[in-house]
Amino acid sequence: MKFFLLSILSLITITIDAQDMSKWMQENWDILSSKSLQQIVIPGSHDAGMSYVNNCTSFANTCNTRTQTLPIGEQLQNGFRYFDLRPNFYNPTVGDNEWYLGHYSEIENVLGEGCNGEPLAAVLGEVAGFLKNNPEIVILDFSHYYYTYSSVDIYHNFTVDELNADITLDHCPFSPCKFNYATGNSSYPGLIQLINQALSPYLYSNINLKQEIAETPLTKLLPDGAQNGIAIVILESPQGYALPTGMYRDDQINIYNNYANSDDLKTMISDQKGKFLARAPLDSLKSPYDPHDMFLLSWTLTQQPGEAVACVGDPLDPLTILYLADIANGVLSDTLNTWHSSGLINPTTIPNIIYTDNNNASIAEVSILLNKQLYEK
Repeated sequence: MKFFLLSILSLITITIDAQDMSKWMQENWDILSSKSLQQIVIPGSHDAGMSYVNNCTSFANTCNTRTQTLPIGEQLQNGFRYFDLRPNFYNPTVGDNEWYLGHYSEIENVLGEGCNGEPLAAVLGEVAGFLKNNPEIVILDFSHYYYTYSSVDIYHNFTVDELNADITLDHCPFSPCKFNYATGNSSYPGLIQLINQALSPYLYSNINLKQEIAETPLTKLLPDGAQNGIAIVILESPQGYALPTGMYRDDQINIYNNYANSDDLKTMISDQKGKFLARAPLDSLKSPYDPHDMFLLSWTLTQQPGEAVACVGDPLDPLTILYLADIANGVLSDTLNTWHSSGLINPTTIPNIIYTDNNNASIAEVSILLNKQLYEK
């Protein structure tokens, strides 16, 4: 596949051959290995586990909760390396309790609408299987912890302060639910245990390194010639909570992530461009007022409340999340190529994670191309 870019100096032709997207990091290791996560671009998946929906509340269905068409296993094969994962412990009135990935929206901090997506255990198994066969670096970012009771319109989004607390009836006043985040398989430790059991052979440990993970050269994260990949697991977690080796609180790997919250393309692009110019430069990452380790470019259009409700009542309503994603994705390559050719994207100002809905290999290739533009001589 050939991309032609007109730069100020010359006409540059960059070729991305029909490479194996499951191994794109290794296939570009010659230009990436000496760089850190702060210095490269990786494709990221927003609400990654919502390739299909189930156990929806009354005013939620595919149109306002489904963000992806490929399951996480296929997204990995198609080049995606950062995953936004939002666990939900689903407690049905009949059947087994289970952790799912979910997409929910709050109403007055108590009631909410949304759906479950892929089962978390299955997703972790897919990640482990991928890393066993592919020496790549994958980031799993867990946040937005939910608990849903049966299929009624009840859920709670737990704050980090509640993760170690006993969750009582006060948190679910309209449902006979009792939730304890301190003990049991539905607890925060239970979630961590599930992750650890699936991924322990592949968890990256920073014990012997003085550098921050995001500042460490990739070749120290994943040594040359490695046969397996690594998972960097980030969890929204209470300050001081003792996570197992190989898991990190979100204040230990702090990713700047601030979306536009708009369904208008020009508004979203302007919003993200402004935040990129202010927050992405390497010398701004450690600013005392807003320290962060990596910059996430949130290339997502967001349904507004009226649109989310309207599409439930009208199956033919086009304004679904996936429809909006196609609009945003349609201008991603040209926009970022322009930013690069004009100098906005350069080796010291980099969109470390390009965060999208409705992912496929062509979206991932945008990140690969940017790395080539930045570092291939």
